[in-house]
Parts: sequence; C-alpha cells; structure tokens
Amino acid sequence: MDAIKSDSIADLTYSALYQKIASGEWAEGAKIPNEFVLCEELGVSRITVRSAIQRLVALGMLKVQRGDGTYVKWFSLQEYLQQAVPFIIQSENRQDIIEFREALESKAVRKAVELHNDKEIDELIHLFHVSNGAFHRRDLPSYVAFDMAFHRHLCAMSHNKILLTMWDAFVKPLSDTVRENVSGVLASEIDVEDNHLLIANAIRAGDVEEALKNLHIVLEGTAIARTAGR
Repeated sequence: MDAIKSDSIADLTYSALYQKIASGEWAEGAKIPNEFVLCEELGVSRITVRSAIQRLVALGMLKVQRGDGTYVKWFSLQEYLQQAVPFIIQSENRQDIIEFREALESKAVRKAVELHNDKEIDELIHLFHVSNGAFHRRDLPSYVAFDMAFHRHLCAMSHNKILLTMWDAFVKPLSDTVRENVSGVLASEIDVEDNHLLIANAIRAGDVEEALKNLHIVLEGTAIARTAGR
C-alpha cells in the first residue's frame, strides 16, 4: 500500500480503508491489520487511522471487538445505498424523482436497443402483461411490484451493473411515486393507455426515439392524464 501524501489526509485514509472493504480485499469476517501496521503502510498518524476506522464502524462496515481487534462485517453496497437514500430523497421531491428515473432509464433504453436479445425482450413483454393484468384487476400492490419488475428488467437490459445498482438503491422512493400516481386512477376505474408495451416493441425494432418518447409518457404519467381528460 502506497503512503498517502495529501492535504486531505483524513479523507484519503478513510477512502483507502473503505476501498479495501468494498473491493473485497478485506473479506467479511477478516481481522484487519492493527493501527500500528496501518500507520506504517499509509504513512499517517495513529489518530488519523483511528478516526478512519471509527467512521467505518459508524457505517457498519467494521466491528471492534475489545481486547481482540477490528473485524470486517458483512457489507452490501446496495443495502448501504438503500439505507442512505431516505436521507437524500424527501416526499416533496416527486418531480426530482421522476427526472432522476428518466435520466437513468433513458440511458438503459439506449443501451438496451444496442445490446438486447429476443429472450430479454420476451421477458420485458411478459412483465408488461402481468402488470397490465394487475392493473385491470385493480390490484395496486401487485401492479406496483410488477411495474417495478418491468423497469428493473429494462435497466438490466443495459448490461451495466452500476446502473442496475442505482435502480435497486432507489427502488423504494420510485415505487412510492408509482403507487401515488396510479392509486387514484385505479380507484376511479378509468381505463388508460399503457405505453410500456410500446417501449418494448420500439426496443425490439431498434427505434431509440420511439422508445424514449414512450418512456417519457410512462414516467410523467401523461398517458393517464390524457386518457382521464377525454
């Protein structure tokens, strides 16, 4: 490990130790080197190393066992992000959530058009049909679950693990937004156009612009508004 040389010694020390856990170099259950060893490896003071360890303990990534040493706890980046998201997103940020989804899923659509295979498209269409069935049964919990599965699969079709991790991290506020958007329509028994199938068909046809247009309609809820206004 190279010695750290920077004005931001504390932050870089923390980052160096964090990366050892996140990368798996320090595996779950492993005992980490003692403070003296880390000081020597990083070229920093003991108080700096101790501060970094305390930050990681606070995050739940390390556990100190008195009289024994410090051990790596089970760590999931996805779970960590899911726990952090509620502090980032508040209920009044609904439009921000929609815009975030569109940025995320627009990239997924572009990559899906480029990389998809027939099996993936068939699964996307299947998820549309089961979510549509739940909608027509006025089954809100099932509709939200299957709608989330549709959009997660769309993100998975990007073949980008980071993009999918971000989707999974934000799934709770995203599903809350869908529930809020759809619950009133189900209660009113208005029938609506569903543009999800058009997204799948456009991806199969390689039509990026058509897929993006229908994604925008789905996420903004304009299909519901347009039908309800007829």
